[in-house]
Formats: sequence, C-alpha cells, structure tokens
Amino acid sequence: MNAVIRGFQTSAFPVWTLPLLYVSGRCLRNFAIKADAAAEKTKGSVSFSAGFQDDVVESLEQNGKLEDAARQINRIFALCISDR
Repeated sequence: MNAVIRGFQTSAFPVWTLPLLYVSGRCLRNFAIKADAAAEKTKGSVSFSAGFQDDVVESLEQNGKLEDAARQINRIFALCISDR
C-alpha cells in the first residue's frame, strides 16, 4: 500500500490508474477484517487470573488491523483530495 501511495504522490503512475487506489484500499480492508477475525479465534479463553485491568486493554485492540487499514485508507482519501 505504501508503494502504491508513493507512486501516486510522485506521479509515477498515470492518472487512468486511479482505480488502483480503490481496489487496493478495498482489498486491504478485507484482509484486515479477516486478520482480526482470525486473531479473535486464536485468542483463547480468558481466565480469572488474567485480571480486570487487562480487560480494558484487550477491548481496545479488538479491531487493531482494521484500524491500521483505516489509517491507510485515510491516506488514500487525502491523496485524492489533494490531487489537483
């Protein structure tokens, strides 16, 4: 994704390849959803000895890969907005 964004920022790709940004962002989102689902399945059960403090931290990382993908998609959106 970084190479695709860098290619558009440096005008290495022609304008007609703009749908590449859409397709790569969509695929990145789908991969992130699948990665979060796989991580949720392999996480294991929580026991009493895990403590209550860890519950807060674990709930923040439920969709960690999807949040990272959202940051990259925001970069794509900013790239499209700033293009003249």
